Amino acid sequence: MRRSLVLILAGVAALQLPAPPAAAQEAEFNDAAAPVDFLLRGTRSAEEEDLLAGEAPPPQGGPAVPPGRPYPRPDAAIGPPLFGPTGTAPLGPPLAGPDPYAPARSEEAGPIVDGRRLIRRAEREAEAEDPFAAPGIRVGTFILRPTIDVGVVVSDNPDGDTEKNWETGGLLEPTLSLLSDWDRHELAAELRGTGSFYDEEVYNDRDAAARLRARYDISRDTDLTAEAGYVYALESFTDPDTPAAAAERPARQTYDAALTGTHRMNRLGLALGGDVKRETFQDATTASGATIDQGDRNRTEAALNARASYKLSGALEPFVEARGGKVVYDESVDSNGYRRSSRFGELAGGLILDLSPKLQGEVSAGWRHEEYDDARLAALSAPVVAAALMWSPRRLTDIRLNLATTADGSTIPGASGSLIYSADLTASRELRHNLAAEAGLGLDWRDYVGIDLTETTWSAFGGLVYDLNRYAALVGRYSYERVENDPGERTDTNTFSVRLRLKR
Repeated sequence: MRRSLVLILAGVAALQLPAPPAAAQEAEFNDAAAPVDFLLRGTRSAEEEDLLAGEAPPPQGGPAVPPGRPYPRPDAAIGPPLFGPTGTAPLGPPLAGPDPYAPARSEEAGPIVDGRRLIRRAEREAEAEDPFAAPGIRVGTFILRPTIDVGVVVSDNPDGDTEKNWETGGLLEPTLSLLSDWDRHELAAELRGTGSFYDEEVYNDRDAAARLRARYDISRDTDLTAEAGYVYALESFTDPDTPAAAAERPARQTYDAALTGTHRMNRLGLALGGDVKRETFQDATTASGATIDQGDRNRTEAALNARASYKLSGALEPFVEARGGKVVYDESVDSNGYRRSSRFGELAGGLILDLSPKLQGEVSAGWRHEEYDDARLAALSAPVVAAALMWSPRRLTDIRLNLATTADGSTIPGASGSLIYSADLTASRELRHNLAAEAGLGLDWRDYVGIDLTETTWSAFGGLVYDLNRYAALVGRYSYERVENDPGERTDTNTFSVRLRLKR
Protein backbone atom coordinates (compact mmCIF):
# COMPACT_ATOMS: atom_id res chain seq x y z
CA MET A 1 0.00 0.00 0.00
CA ARG A 2 2.97 2.31 0.68
CA ARG A 3 4.05 1.93 -2.96
CA SER A 4 0.49 2.84 -4.09
CA LEU A 5 0.48 6.04 -2.04
CA VAL A 6 3.83 7.13 -3.51
CA LEU A 7 2.49 6.68 -7.05
CA ILE A 8 -0.70 8.59 -6.24
CA LEU A 9 1.16 11.53 -4.68
CA ALA A 10 3.43 11.68 -7.73
CA GLY A 11 0.38 11.89 -9.99
CA VAL A 12 -1.13 14.72 -7.95
CA ALA A 13 2.10 16.70 -8.02
CA ALA A 14 2.22 16.40 -11.81
CA LEU A 15 -0.96 18.43 -12.23
CA GLN A 16 -0.95 21.95 -10.82
CA LEU A 17 -4.32 23.34 -9.87
CA PRO A 18 -4.84 27.04 -10.62
CA ALA A 19 -7.14 29.16 -8.54
CA PRO A 20 -10.72 28.70 -9.77
CA PRO A 21 -12.47 31.72 -11.30
CA ALA A 22 -15.64 33.23 -9.89
CA ALA A 23 -18.66 31.04 -10.47
CA ALA A 24 -20.82 31.90 -13.48
CA GLN A 25 -24.35 30.95 -14.38
CA GLU A 26 -24.59 27.75 -16.43
CA ALA A 27 -25.76 28.43 -19.99
CA GLU A 28 -27.57 26.13 -22.34
CA PHE A 29 -27.14 26.37 -26.04
CA ASN A 30 -28.04 25.09 -29.47
CA ASP A 31 -25.87 24.94 -32.55
CA ALA A 32 -27.12 26.58 -35.70
CA ALA A 33 -26.71 23.81 -38.26
CA ALA A 34 -26.66 20.05 -38.58
CA PRO A 35 -23.21 18.49 -38.18
CA VAL A 36 -21.45 16.96 -41.12
CA ASP A 37 -20.16 13.83 -39.44
CA PHE A 38 -23.02 12.10 -37.67
CA LEU A 39 -22.45 12.38 -33.91
CA LEU A 40 -24.51 11.20 -30.98
CA ARG A 41 -25.37 14.15 -28.77
CA GLY A 42 -27.68 14.50 -25.79
CA THR A 43 -30.50 16.96 -25.08
CA ARG A 44 -29.53 19.92 -22.88
CA SER A 45 -31.78 22.85 -23.77
CA ALA A 46 -35.34 23.57 -22.67
CA GLU A 47 -36.43 24.18 -26.27
CA GLU A 48 -35.72 20.51 -27.03
CA GLU A 49 -38.03 19.12 -24.38
CA ASP A 50 -40.82 18.20 -26.79
CA LEU A 51 -40.44 15.25 -29.14
CA LEU A 52 -41.43 17.27 -32.19
CA ALA A 53 -39.68 20.51 -31.24
CA GLY A 54 -38.69 22.43 -34.35
CA GLU A 55 -39.35 21.65 -37.98
CA ALA A 56 -37.20 19.65 -40.36
CA PRO A 57 -34.59 21.65 -42.27
CA PRO A 58 -35.78 22.91 -45.66
CA PRO A 59 -34.39 21.53 -48.93
CA GLN A 60 -31.01 22.54 -50.24
CA GLY A 61 -30.67 26.19 -51.12
CA GLY A 62 -32.95 27.66 -48.49
CA PRO A 63 -32.03 29.14 -45.13
CA ALA A 64 -31.92 26.45 -42.47
CA VAL A 65 -31.82 26.60 -38.71
CA PRO A 66 -32.69 23.01 -37.66
CA PRO A 67 -33.34 22.02 -34.06
CA GLY A 68 -30.29 22.48 -31.86
CA ARG A 69 -27.77 19.73 -31.21
CA PRO A 70 -26.29 20.43 -27.82
CA TYR A 71 -22.82 19.42 -26.78
CA PRO A 72 -22.35 17.79 -23.36
CA ARG A 73 -19.39 18.83 -21.26
CA PRO A 74 -16.36 16.79 -22.36
CA ASP A 75 -15.40 16.08 -18.74
CA ALA A 76 -18.83 15.23 -17.37
CA ALA A 77 -18.88 11.51 -18.16
CA ILE A 78 -18.30 9.00 -15.39
CA GLY A 79 -16.81 6.50 -17.78
CA PRO A 80 -17.15 5.25 -21.35
CA PRO A 81 -20.04 2.98 -22.33
CA LEU A 82 -19.50 -0.69 -21.61
CA PHE A 83 -19.35 -1.36 -25.33
CA GLY A 84 -19.62 0.58 -28.54
CA PRO A 85 -18.48 4.08 -29.40
CA THR A 86 -18.17 6.95 -26.98
CA GLY A 87 -20.73 9.70 -26.90
CA THR A 88 -18.98 11.81 -29.53
CA ALA A 89 -17.65 9.04 -31.79
CA PRO A 90 -18.70 9.17 -35.46
CA LEU A 91 -21.01 6.33 -36.50
CA GLY A 92 -19.34 4.55 -39.37
CA PRO A 93 -17.15 6.27 -41.95
CA PRO A 94 -18.03 9.99 -41.86
CA LEU A 95 -19.36 11.35 -45.13
CA ALA A 96 -17.59 14.42 -46.45
CA GLY A 97 -18.89 17.91 -47.00
CA PRO A 98 -21.68 19.90 -45.35
CA ASP A 99 -25.14 18.48 -44.89
CA PRO A 100 -27.01 19.47 -48.06
CA TYR A 101 -30.11 20.09 -45.94
CA ALA A 102 -28.41 22.58 -43.64
CA PRO A 103 -26.48 25.32 -45.43
CA ALA A 104 -26.04 28.58 -43.56
CA ARG A 105 -24.61 31.99 -44.44
CA SER A 106 -22.54 34.27 -42.27
CA GLU A 107 -20.81 37.52 -43.12
CA GLU A 108 -18.27 36.96 -40.37
CA ALA A 109 -17.06 33.54 -41.49
CA GLY A 110 -17.35 34.00 -45.24
CA PRO A 111 -20.05 33.49 -47.83
CA ILE A 112 -20.78 29.84 -46.91
CA VAL A 113 -20.41 28.42 -43.41
CA ASP A 114 -20.28 24.63 -43.40
CA GLY A 115 -21.42 22.36 -40.58
CA ARG A 116 -17.96 21.73 -39.17
CA ARG A 117 -17.24 25.42 -38.65
CA LEU A 118 -20.53 25.91 -36.84
CA ILE A 119 -19.90 22.87 -34.64
CA ARG A 120 -16.51 24.18 -33.52
CA ARG A 121 -17.92 27.65 -32.86
CA ALA A 122 -20.78 26.24 -30.75
CA GLU A 123 -18.37 24.03 -28.78
CA ARG A 124 -16.10 26.97 -27.98
CA GLU A 125 -19.03 29.12 -26.86
CA ALA A 126 -20.48 26.34 -24.70
CA GLU A 127 -17.21 25.61 -22.93
CA ALA A 128 -16.71 29.31 -22.20
CA GLU A 129 -20.19 29.64 -20.66
CA ASP A 130 -20.25 26.42 -18.62
CA PRO A 131 -18.82 27.18 -15.15
CA PHE A 132 -17.84 23.53 -14.62
CA ALA A 133 -16.24 22.74 -17.99
CA ALA A 134 -12.47 22.35 -17.88
CA PRO A 135 -11.00 25.39 -19.67
CA GLY A 136 -8.11 23.50 -21.25
CA ILE A 137 -4.68 24.83 -22.13
CA ARG A 138 -4.23 26.62 -25.42
CA VAL A 139 -1.10 25.56 -27.29
CA GLY A 140 -1.03 27.55 -30.51
CA THR A 141 -4.11 26.51 -32.45
CA PHE A 142 -4.71 23.44 -30.26
CA ILE A 143 -6.60 22.91 -27.01
CA LEU A 144 -4.86 20.58 -24.56
CA ARG A 145 -6.93 19.00 -21.75
CA PRO A 146 -5.06 16.96 -19.11
CA THR A 147 -7.01 15.06 -16.47
CA ILE A 148 -5.95 12.75 -13.67
CA ASP A 149 -8.10 10.64 -11.36
CA VAL A 150 -6.57 9.73 -8.00
CA GLY A 151 -8.38 7.54 -5.52
CA VAL A 152 -9.00 4.25 -3.77
CA VAL A 153 -10.37 1.04 -5.29
CA VAL A 154 -11.85 -1.92 -3.42
CA SER A 155 -12.55 -5.24 -5.17
CA ASP A 156 -13.56 -8.71 -4.05
CA ASN A 157 -11.86 -10.32 -7.07
CA PRO A 158 -9.17 -8.00 -8.45
CA ASP A 159 -7.57 -10.59 -10.75
CA GLY A 160 -10.85 -12.01 -12.09
CA ASP A 161 -10.06 -15.52 -10.89
CA THR A 162 -12.46 -18.16 -9.57
CA GLU A 163 -11.27 -17.55 -6.00
CA LYS A 164 -12.50 -14.34 -4.36
CA ASN A 165 -10.28 -12.19 -2.20
CA TRP A 166 -11.15 -8.68 -0.96
CA GLU A 167 -8.34 -6.23 -1.67
CA THR A 168 -7.92 -2.46 -1.28
CA GLY A 169 -5.52 -0.51 -3.43
CA GLY A 170 -4.68 2.83 -4.98
CA LEU A 171 -6.09 4.03 -8.28
CA LEU A 172 -4.40 6.30 -10.82
CA GLU A 173 -5.98 7.21 -14.15
CA PRO A 174 -4.37 9.96 -16.24
CA THR A 175 -5.84 11.13 -19.55
CA LEU A 176 -4.65 13.68 -22.07
CA SER A 177 -6.59 14.99 -25.06
CA LEU A 178 -5.49 17.35 -27.82
CA LEU A 179 -7.92 18.92 -30.30
CA SER A 180 -7.28 21.38 -33.08
CA ASP A 181 -9.27 24.62 -33.04
CA TRP A 182 -9.56 24.95 -36.80
CA ASP A 183 -12.54 25.85 -38.96
CA ARG A 184 -11.36 23.41 -41.63
CA HIS A 185 -9.47 20.13 -41.27
CA GLU A 186 -9.10 18.48 -37.87
CA LEU A 187 -6.47 16.80 -35.74
CA ALA A 188 -7.37 15.05 -32.49
CA ALA A 189 -5.36 12.86 -30.13
CA GLU A 190 -6.13 11.13 -26.85
CA LEU A 191 -3.97 9.22 -24.38
CA ARG A 192 -5.37 7.26 -21.45
CA GLY A 193 -3.96 4.95 -18.83
CA THR A 194 -5.36 3.18 -15.77
CA GLY A 195 -3.47 1.55 -12.93
CA SER A 196 -4.70 -0.23 -9.80
CA PHE A 197 -1.98 -0.94 -7.24
CA TYR A 198 -2.34 -3.44 -4.37
CA ASP A 199 -0.02 -4.73 -1.66
CA GLU A 200 0.06 -8.07 -3.50
CA GLU A 201 1.53 -7.23 -6.89
CA VAL A 202 -0.20 -10.18 -8.53
CA TYR A 203 -3.50 -8.27 -8.20
CA ASN A 204 -2.23 -5.12 -9.90
CA ASP A 205 -4.13 -4.13 -13.01
CA ARG A 206 -3.13 -1.81 -15.82
CA ASP A 207 -4.28 -0.79 -19.26
CA ALA A 208 -3.52 1.97 -21.70
CA ALA A 209 -4.88 3.35 -24.96
CA ALA A 210 -3.86 5.96 -27.51
CA ARG A 211 -5.78 7.30 -30.50
CA LEU A 212 -4.86 9.78 -33.23
CA ARG A 213 -7.31 11.03 -35.84
CA ALA A 214 -6.70 13.51 -38.65
CA ARG A 215 -9.10 14.77 -41.30
CA TYR A 216 -8.03 16.76 -44.35
CA ASP A 217 -10.72 18.58 -46.34
CA ILE A 218 -9.74 18.29 -49.98
CA SER A 219 -12.81 20.23 -51.04
CA ARG A 220 -16.26 21.13 -49.80
CA ASP A 221 -17.51 17.62 -50.67
CA THR A 222 -14.40 15.44 -50.34
CA ASP A 223 -12.05 14.62 -47.50
CA LEU A 224 -9.49 12.11 -46.26
CA THR A 225 -9.46 10.71 -42.72
CA ALA A 226 -6.50 8.90 -41.20
CA GLU A 227 -6.54 7.11 -37.85
CA ALA A 228 -4.05 5.19 -35.74
CA GLY A 229 -4.40 3.60 -32.33
CA TYR A 230 -2.84 1.41 -29.68
CA VAL A 231 -4.40 -0.60 -26.83
CA TYR A 232 -2.64 -2.44 -24.00
CA ALA A 233 -4.65 -4.69 -21.67
CA LEU A 234 -4.24 -7.75 -19.49
CA GLU A 235 -6.14 -10.89 -20.46
CA SER A 236 -8.51 -12.53 -18.01
CA PHE A 237 -7.80 -15.84 -16.32
CA THR A 238 -11.30 -16.93 -17.39
CA ASP A 239 -10.51 -16.46 -21.10
CA PRO A 240 -10.33 -19.98 -22.64
CA ASP A 241 -7.38 -18.85 -24.79
CA THR A 242 -5.32 -17.89 -21.71
CA PRO A 243 -3.01 -20.80 -20.78
CA ALA A 244 -4.48 -22.69 -17.81
CA ALA A 245 -1.06 -22.89 -16.10
CA ALA A 246 -0.48 -19.11 -16.25
CA ALA A 247 0.30 -17.62 -12.83
CA GLU A 248 0.02 -14.02 -14.09
CA ARG A 249 -2.32 -12.44 -16.61
CA PRO A 250 -0.45 -12.01 -19.91
CA ALA A 251 -0.75 -8.76 -21.85
CA ARG A 252 -2.49 -8.30 -25.19
CA GLN A 253 -1.42 -5.41 -27.41
CA THR A 254 -3.36 -4.12 -30.40
CA TYR A 255 -2.10 -1.70 -33.05
CA ASP A 256 -4.37 -0.36 -35.78
CA ALA A 257 -4.36 2.17 -38.59
CA ALA A 258 -6.92 3.21 -41.22
CA LEU A 259 -7.26 5.58 -44.15
CA THR A 260 -10.69 6.51 -45.55
CA GLY A 261 -11.67 8.80 -48.38
CA THR A 262 -15.24 10.15 -48.50
CA HIS A 263 -17.19 12.09 -51.08
CA ARG A 264 -20.75 13.43 -51.20
CA MET A 265 -22.69 14.13 -54.38
CA ASN A 266 -25.82 15.90 -53.19
CA ARG A 267 -27.91 13.06 -51.70
CA LEU A 268 -25.38 10.30 -52.43
CA GLY A 269 -22.50 9.66 -50.04
CA LEU A 270 -19.53 7.40 -50.82
CA ALA A 271 -16.71 6.16 -48.62
CA LEU A 272 -13.76 3.92 -49.54
CA GLY A 273 -10.91 2.93 -47.28
CA GLY A 274 -8.55 0.36 -45.91
CA ASP A 275 -7.35 -0.63 -42.48
CA VAL A 276 -4.78 -2.87 -40.83
CA LYS A 277 -4.72 -4.32 -37.31
CA ARG A 278 -1.87 -6.07 -35.53
CA GLU A 279 -2.32 -8.13 -32.33
CA THR A 280 0.49 -9.54 -30.20
CA PHE A 281 0.31 -11.66 -27.04
CA GLN A 282 2.79 -11.75 -24.19
CA ASP A 283 4.26 -15.10 -23.21
CA ALA A 284 2.64 -16.52 -20.06
CA THR A 285 4.60 -17.38 -16.92
CA THR A 286 3.81 -20.39 -14.71
CA ALA A 287 4.09 -20.59 -10.91
CA SER A 288 7.41 -22.43 -11.28
CA GLY A 289 8.85 -19.65 -13.43
CA ALA A 290 8.59 -21.48 -16.74
CA THR A 291 7.51 -19.62 -19.87
CA ILE A 292 4.61 -20.57 -22.14
CA ASP A 293 5.19 -19.32 -25.68
CA GLN A 294 2.16 -17.53 -27.16
CA GLY A 295 3.81 -16.44 -30.39
CA ASP A 296 1.45 -18.62 -32.42
CA ARG A 297 -1.42 -16.26 -31.47
CA ASN A 298 0.21 -13.16 -33.00
CA ARG A 299 -1.60 -12.08 -36.15
CA THR A 300 -2.17 -9.24 -38.61
CA GLU A 301 -5.47 -8.37 -40.29
CA ALA A 302 -5.79 -6.19 -43.39
CA ALA A 303 -9.04 -5.22 -45.10
CA LEU A 304 -10.69 -2.94 -47.63
CA ASN A 305 -14.13 -1.47 -47.00
CA ALA A 306 -16.68 0.58 -48.93
CA ARG A 307 -19.94 2.29 -48.03
CA ALA A 308 -22.63 3.98 -50.11
CA SER A 309 -25.53 5.91 -48.60
CA TYR A 310 -28.48 7.85 -49.96
CA LYS A 311 -30.15 10.64 -48.01
CA LEU A 312 -33.89 10.22 -48.37
CA SER A 313 -34.53 13.22 -46.13
CA GLY A 314 -32.90 15.16 -43.33
CA ALA A 315 -33.86 12.32 -40.96
CA LEU A 316 -33.33 9.08 -42.91
CA GLU A 317 -30.25 7.88 -44.77
CA PRO A 318 -30.06 4.16 -45.72
CA PHE A 319 -26.67 2.68 -46.57
CA VAL A 320 -24.97 -0.50 -47.70
CA GLU A 321 -21.40 -1.43 -46.88
CA ALA A 322 -18.97 -4.22 -47.78
CA ARG A 323 -15.70 -5.31 -46.21
CA GLY A 324 -13.20 -7.98 -47.15
CA GLY A 325 -9.67 -8.95 -46.20
CA LYS A 326 -7.21 -11.48 -44.81
CA VAL A 327 -5.91 -12.56 -41.42
CA VAL A 328 -2.30 -13.77 -41.45
CA TYR A 329 -0.67 -15.43 -38.43
CA ASP A 330 3.03 -14.96 -37.76
CA GLU A 331 3.46 -18.73 -37.51
CA SER A 332 1.86 -20.56 -40.42
CA VAL A 333 1.22 -23.58 -38.16
CA ASP A 334 0.30 -23.14 -34.48
CA SER A 335 1.45 -25.29 -31.54
CA ASN A 336 -1.44 -27.72 -32.14
CA GLY A 337 -0.70 -28.16 -35.84
CA TYR A 338 -3.45 -25.93 -37.29
CA ARG A 339 -3.00 -23.46 -40.16
CA ARG A 340 -5.11 -20.54 -38.90
CA SER A 341 -4.66 -17.83 -41.51
CA SER A 342 -7.96 -16.96 -43.20
CA ARG A 343 -9.90 -14.84 -45.68
CA PHE A 344 -13.17 -13.09 -44.81
CA GLY A 345 -15.92 -10.94 -46.21
CA GLU A 346 -18.82 -8.96 -44.75
CA LEU A 347 -21.88 -7.40 -46.33
CA ALA A 348 -24.35 -5.27 -44.36
CA GLY A 349 -27.10 -2.75 -44.81
CA GLY A 350 -28.46 -0.22 -42.40
CA LEU A 351 -30.08 3.10 -41.70
CA ILE A 352 -28.88 6.37 -40.18
CA LEU A 353 -31.60 8.06 -38.14
CA ASP A 354 -31.49 11.76 -37.34
CA LEU A 355 -34.78 12.61 -35.63
CA SER A 356 -32.98 15.36 -33.82
CA PRO A 357 -33.02 16.35 -31.04
CA LYS A 358 -34.78 13.37 -29.44
CA LEU A 359 -33.50 10.30 -31.32
CA GLN A 360 -30.29 9.82 -33.28
CA GLY A 361 -28.23 6.85 -34.29
CA GLU A 362 -27.39 4.11 -36.71
CA VAL A 363 -28.49 0.48 -37.05
CA SER A 364 -27.25 -2.22 -39.41
CA ALA A 365 -27.36 -5.98 -40.00
CA GLY A 366 -25.50 -8.27 -42.34
CA TRP A 367 -23.50 -11.46 -42.75
CA ARG A 368 -19.86 -12.45 -42.24
CA HIS A 369 -18.17 -15.43 -43.90
CA GLU A 370 -14.61 -16.49 -43.08
CA GLU A 371 -12.69 -19.50 -44.43
CA TYR A 372 -9.43 -20.87 -42.99
CA ASP A 373 -6.35 -22.35 -44.62
CA ASP A 374 -6.78 -25.54 -42.61
CA ALA A 375 -9.63 -27.70 -43.95
CA ARG A 376 -10.18 -29.13 -40.44
CA LEU A 377 -11.38 -25.72 -39.23
CA ALA A 378 -15.06 -25.03 -39.91
CA ALA A 379 -15.90 -21.85 -41.80
CA LEU A 380 -17.15 -18.99 -39.65
CA SER A 381 -20.44 -17.97 -41.22
CA ALA A 382 -22.88 -15.99 -39.09
CA PRO A 383 -25.03 -12.84 -38.91
CA VAL A 384 -23.55 -9.57 -37.68
CA VAL A 385 -25.50 -6.70 -36.11
CA ALA A 386 -24.52 -3.23 -34.98
CA ALA A 387 -26.31 -0.24 -33.54
CA ALA A 388 -25.60 3.00 -31.71
CA LEU A 389 -28.74 4.87 -30.70
CA MET A 390 -29.26 7.81 -28.37
CA TRP A 391 -32.69 8.76 -27.09
CA SER A 392 -33.38 11.85 -24.98
CA PRO A 393 -36.79 11.27 -23.35
CA ARG A 394 -36.51 14.57 -21.51
CA ARG A 395 -34.09 17.45 -21.08
CA LEU A 396 -30.74 16.52 -19.47
CA THR A 397 -31.51 12.79 -19.72
CA ASP A 398 -29.84 10.52 -22.29
CA ILE A 399 -30.37 6.81 -22.93
CA ARG A 400 -27.93 4.96 -25.16
CA LEU A 401 -28.27 1.54 -26.77
CA ASN A 402 -25.19 -0.05 -28.34
CA LEU A 403 -24.99 -3.33 -30.23
CA ALA A 404 -21.82 -4.74 -31.76
CA THR A 405 -20.52 -7.94 -33.36
CA THR A 406 -16.81 -8.75 -33.23
CA ALA A 407 -14.87 -11.66 -34.74
CA ASP A 408 -11.85 -12.87 -32.79
CA GLY A 409 -9.22 -15.52 -33.44
CA SER A 410 -8.49 -18.52 -31.26
CA THR A 411 -5.81 -21.21 -30.83
CA ILE A 412 -8.03 -23.65 -28.92
CA PRO A 413 -7.72 -27.05 -30.67
CA GLY A 414 -10.65 -27.54 -33.06
CA ALA A 415 -11.96 -23.98 -32.69
CA SER A 416 -11.89 -21.82 -35.82
CA GLY A 417 -12.42 -18.60 -33.90
CA SER A 418 -15.21 -16.85 -32.04
CA LEU A 419 -17.98 -14.34 -32.61
CA ILE A 420 -18.77 -11.87 -29.81
CA TYR A 421 -22.23 -10.30 -29.65
CA SER A 422 -22.25 -7.30 -27.32
CA ALA A 423 -25.12 -5.16 -26.06
CA ASP A 424 -25.35 -2.43 -23.46
CA LEU A 425 -27.95 0.03 -22.25
CA THR A 426 -26.75 3.18 -20.50
CA ALA A 427 -28.75 5.99 -18.89
CA SER A 428 -27.30 9.32 -17.76
CA ARG A 429 -28.97 12.24 -16.03
CA GLU A 430 -27.77 15.67 -14.93
CA LEU A 431 -29.44 15.93 -11.51
CA ARG A 432 -28.10 19.43 -10.86
CA HIS A 433 -25.90 21.86 -12.73
CA ASN A 434 -22.86 20.23 -11.08
CA LEU A 435 -24.13 16.70 -10.28
CA ALA A 436 -24.50 13.91 -12.84
CA ALA A 437 -25.53 10.26 -12.48
CA GLU A 438 -25.00 7.35 -14.84
CA ALA A 439 -25.95 3.66 -14.79
CA GLY A 440 -25.84 0.83 -17.27
CA LEU A 441 -26.33 -2.86 -18.02
CA GLY A 442 -24.28 -4.96 -20.43
CA LEU A 443 -24.26 -8.40 -22.01
CA ASP A 444 -21.35 -9.94 -23.91
CA TRP A 445 -21.92 -13.40 -25.48
CA ARG A 446 -19.04 -15.23 -27.16
CA ASP A 447 -19.62 -18.33 -29.30
CA TYR A 448 -16.63 -20.46 -30.35
CA VAL A 449 -17.05 -21.91 -33.84
CA GLY A 450 -16.22 -25.60 -34.28
CA ILE A 451 -16.41 -26.62 -30.61
CA ASP A 452 -19.13 -26.67 -27.94
CA LEU A 453 -17.97 -23.68 -25.90
CA THR A 454 -19.63 -20.37 -25.08
CA GLU A 455 -18.79 -17.54 -22.70
CA THR A 456 -21.32 -15.08 -21.29
CA THR A 457 -20.39 -11.87 -19.49
CA TRP A 458 -22.99 -9.88 -17.56
CA SER A 459 -22.06 -6.41 -16.35
CA ALA A 460 -23.58 -3.44 -14.59
CA PHE A 461 -22.32 -0.13 -13.27
CA GLY A 462 -23.51 3.03 -11.58
CA GLY A 463 -21.85 6.24 -10.49
CA LEU A 464 -22.01 9.90 -9.59
CA VAL A 465 -19.87 12.88 -10.57
CA TYR A 466 -19.94 16.01 -8.40
CA ASP A 467 -18.13 18.99 -9.91
CA LEU A 468 -16.48 21.17 -7.28
CA ASN A 469 -15.40 23.74 -9.88
CA ARG A 470 -13.80 23.83 -13.31
CA TYR A 471 -10.69 22.11 -12.02
CA ALA A 472 -11.85 19.36 -9.67
CA ALA A 473 -14.63 16.82 -9.24
CA LEU A 474 -15.48 13.94 -6.92
CA VAL A 475 -16.36 10.63 -8.59
CA GLY A 476 -17.92 7.54 -7.04
CA ARG A 477 -18.42 4.38 -9.04
CA TYR A 478 -19.59 0.78 -8.57
CA SER A 479 -19.30 -2.00 -11.17
CA TYR A 480 -20.28 -5.65 -11.25
CA GLU A 481 -19.16 -8.36 -13.66
CA ARG A 482 -20.13 -12.02 -13.89
CA VAL A 483 -18.44 -14.37 -16.36
CA GLU A 484 -20.01 -17.75 -17.14
CA ASN A 485 -18.18 -20.36 -19.19
CA ASP A 486 -20.05 -23.37 -20.48
CA PRO A 487 -19.75 -25.90 -18.92
CA GLY A 488 -20.30 -24.59 -15.43
CA GLU A 489 -17.42 -22.24 -14.53
CA ARG A 490 -18.44 -18.87 -13.10
CA THR A 491 -16.71 -15.84 -11.60
CA ASP A 492 -18.14 -12.70 -9.99
CA THR A 493 -16.44 -9.38 -9.35
CA ASN A 494 -17.67 -6.36 -7.36
CA THR A 495 -15.58 -3.20 -7.57
CA PHE A 496 -15.99 0.11 -5.74
CA SER A 497 -13.94 3.24 -6.31
CA VAL A 498 -13.86 6.78 -4.96
CA ARG A 499 -11.62 9.27 -6.69
CA LEU A 500 -10.71 12.92 -6.98
CA ARG A 501 -10.63 14.12 -10.58
CA LEU A 502 -8.23 16.98 -11.30
CA LYS A 503 -8.62 18.65 -14.68
CA ARG A 504 -7.42 21.55 -16.76
